[in-house]
Amino acid sequence: MVGIQNFESYQVCRVAVGLVGDICRAIESKVQPHCNEIMTALMQSLQNSSLHRNVKPPVLSCFGDIALAISGAFEPYLQVSLMMLYQASQIQAPPDDDELIEYVDCLRDGILEAYTGILQGLKDGGRSEVLVPYVENILAFLEMLSGDPNMDESVLGKAVGCLG
Repeated sequence: MVGIQNFESYQVCRVAVGLVGDICRAIESKVQPHCNEIMTALMQSLQNSSLHRNVKPPVLSCFGDIALAISGAFEPYLQVSLMMLYQASQIQAPPDDDELIEYVDCLRDGILEAYTGILQGLKDGGRSEVLVPYVENILAFLEMLSGDPNMDESVLGKAVGCLG
């Protein structure tokens, strides 16, 4: 938790976020008692203006790891998670800014990993119907990606995985 909240040392924060994802994958539903604290810290990280932008994609991806771990119990975090994912999905890079294009591709990777984990986690938990209000935004994001000539191959692969 200290690492996730270490905004000054973004490398530590990034590693801590990755570790949370690894822990979720390893212990699965046993992480549930800690999810309120973890999700609060992740949300605060995303909302902190001093957080280095390279930490944001793994934070978004971590939502999917948590959802896969706790399945249907992810529902209390669904609305705020999908709001964050939607906001992140609106970021676009100008075609002449290679550095920003690369960052947006990383961000989209994280978004797609989160969407995929959330969709699968809620499906596995028998709670997929709670996604109905959000399907339009998810599909609009995928449609926008399909028209992006600068899209990276890994983003394409994750988009196809999300559709599956």
